[in-house]
Amino acid sequence: MVPPKTRVALSPLLWLISLAIPAFWCALSQFGVLDSLEERLLDWRYEERGEIEAPVKIVYVDIDAHSLDEIGGWPWSRAHFAQVAAALIGRGGARAVGIDIVFSDRNRPDRSRKLLDGNVELVRYLETKPPVVLAASYAEAQFRDFGTQQTTVGQLPMMIVRTLFTSGSSAPAPRRNSHDVPLLGEGAWPGAQFEPPEMSALNVGKKDPWIPARLGLLDTVEGGTRWVPAYTPTVMRSFRAMAVELALAYWGLNGDSVKTYEDRIEIVTPGGRRMAVIPLSSRQLIEVNWFSAWNSGRNPRFGFSTVLKHASLLDSVRRADKTRAAEFFAQPVFQDAIVLIGPVDPLLHDLAPTPFNPDPVPRVGVQGNLLKTIFSGKFIHRLPTWQNYVLLFGLTILISQLAIAGGSRGTVFKLTAALAVILYVWFSVWIFRTRHVVLPVSYPLASVFTTSFVAMIWQLVSEERQKRRIKGMFGAYVSPQLVQRMVDSGEGPQLGGHKQDLTAYFSDIESFSKFSEMLDSEKLVELMNEYLSACTDILEEESGTVDKYIGDAVMAMFGAPVPINDHAYRACVASQRVQERLAALRLKWKAEGDRWPEIVSRMQSRIGLNSGATTVGNIGSRSRLNYTVMGDNVNLAARMESGAKQYGVRTMATEATKLGCEQHGGDRVVFRYLDRIVVKGRSAPVPIYEIVGLKENLTEEMQECMEWFDRGMKHYLAQEWDRAKQCFERSASLEANRPGVTPGIESNPSLVFLDRCARMRQNPPGPGWDGTYMMPEK
Repeated sequence: MVPPKTRVALSPLLWLISLAIPAFWCALSQFGVLDSLEERLLDWRYEERGEIEAPVKIVYVDIDAHSLDEIGGWPWSRAHFAQVAAALIGRGGARAVGIDIVFSDRNRPDRSRKLLDGNVELVRYLETKPPVVLAASYAEAQFRDFGTQQTTVGQLPMMIVRTLFTSGSSAPAPRRNSHDVPLLGEGAWPGAQFEPPEMSALNVGKKDPWIPARLGLLDTVEGGTRWVPAYTPTVMRSFRAMAVELALAYWGLNGDSVKTYEDRIEIVTPGGRRMAVIPLSSRQLIEVNWFSAWNSGRNPRFGFSTVLKHASLLDSVRRADKTRAAEFFAQPVFQDAIVLIGPVDPLLHDLAPTPFNPDPVPRVGVQGNLLKTIFSGKFIHRLPTWQNYVLLFGLTILISQLAIAGGSRGTVFKLTAALAVILYVWFSVWIFRTRHVVLPVSYPLASVFTTSFVAMIWQLVSEERQKRRIKGMFGAYVSPQLVQRMVDSGEGPQLGGHKQDLTAYFSDIESFSKFSEMLDSEKLVELMNEYLSACTDILEEESGTVDKYIGDAVMAMFGAPVPINDHAYRACVASQRVQERLAALRLKWKAEGDRWPEIVSRMQSRIGLNSGATTVGNIGSRSRLNYTVMGDNVNLAARMESGAKQYGVRTMATEATKLGCEQHGGDRVVFRYLDRIVVKGRSAPVPIYEIVGLKENLTEEMQECMEWFDRGMKHYLAQEWDRAKQCFERSASLEANRPGVTPGIESNPSLVFLDRCARMRQNPPGPGWDGTYMMPEK
């Protein structure tokens, strides 16, 4: 049978494949196969979001080529940094200053008085405990103020390197450092301690170098600009990211205000006020939320030499110079700002690309944007691993199933699948823009596309098999157009039967036994083939399905195997087209002269129709099946065909067929009420009608005939036999088919009811008669 579904059920194997492919992509995500693509897609989301404002002012003081030329060769005296920091804080009103340079005298050959004097002056300033943070770093490539800068990134004692979209909270995976020390996240929590980084340690002519209290780590994961270790516990002390140290300095707090937990860092004042809650990924890392491009107007910048020159002028004996310097530091941009002093010249090798800058820019911007992230609270959030897996599986199954959905709405489902992909990408942009949440994009879409591709290939193979099966089962008795419609709808045949509303069609040739007697077998086969071909062509053109040929009889159905709503109308139209075609064949056979006996040119066919619920499907034995229809309504259609002989009509239909036809075809098909009968084998009476013809072919004479016949029927039902007889006599003279006039006609409805009136007058049915007539035979 053909079930009322729009798609073919998925096989267990296809379900297994649909689940295996996303599982495969989940596994690949652990190896970072698409991480670079995921980063590019995140950069695209940054671009779509655009630059955003921050609640804290970040000012950059650039160690650029111009400053190197003006001040002189590198390294500079550290006194310059003390002078600049003091001016920015004391005269400019800056709340904190970070120096993105490791002032390390380790292995430094230069021990001149210039070095010592500069160190002493910087130390003297730092001992006043200003909000100044110096740098520390594990990375060998970190910028230092001596020697040649390297370009090799050293190991960090923390969770590094690749950014997985599915690790615990989408942070980099754990690794060991060069000393094979257990890392955070590998069972070493919370007491893990590591070797300290290289720090800003100043030689002041004593045995041990002077180490400042405020030191901030400059390291980032793999020297990039996305992930920063918030802190690293060492045997010496706990080192925090420079941005965290600068935030403490800005609020006037120290390390005691930092509370470290597995999933967050809290900065709390001695009075208990939470200044910041910094979420951690993999217990240690912060993901930087980039607020703007490096060259944006949101990043005010000054050359180091410019600031140093104005700081020097503050001590000038010339009033004009002092005034000019005071005006410079009185600029609002410095007030309550955090100032970052760092290298920006490309020759200093401290550059890296950012989400807003595909070409490398100074990495000092990492600390600036991390500060903006901390102060704004706009931290980047990622889903836990299990949620990413659920998202990947759910999206894959949903979209792939929509993509392979078949049936009449297959195109709608496929468009819905494409829309779902677009909506997911749009949602990933929207939620990043509004909530700073990073949803995985590359892995889910890779899973969606590969699963859908495999499923569609599977579907194409399955559909091809289904097409061959449908054509094999129905091609012999269903029109090619109907078979193609079944194929396109995706509705496949199934074994067994099911209930279906349809119109059953039966036709038979009157007195066919005489044809068999008068024609030899070859002639009879030739005649039947021509007649049956004409009938079949018309039935198929009207979306009918030939059930079987029984000698000269044709059994067909309208509304199966593919359901159609107007099956009654199509069956009625087909019956009249068959009668018209048979009339044309009679003329053709007569014109062929002696080739056929006279009986052939007088051939008449009776057709019976009935509509209603039937059982239709592949019915038979296990070894031999036949697609057929059965049930009481089918039997009633057969009674209409045989009963047509008693009423002298060519096509007879039940009231159910008439009502169904008029619902969809209006008054195009012309019906004439004949009787209310009880057929043999049934107890309920059935109103029956003759299909007179199609409205466009109806003659005026036939219309007048029907008017007189209807009048006669009213008198007949009122048991006014004489008046009924008069009307039926008038209609009999106008009938289209009259004995002796129309070849092969022995009676017609008017003659039948003339005879009925005579018998009823002799044996009236009595009062309360509802016009029901008992059929004497099948």
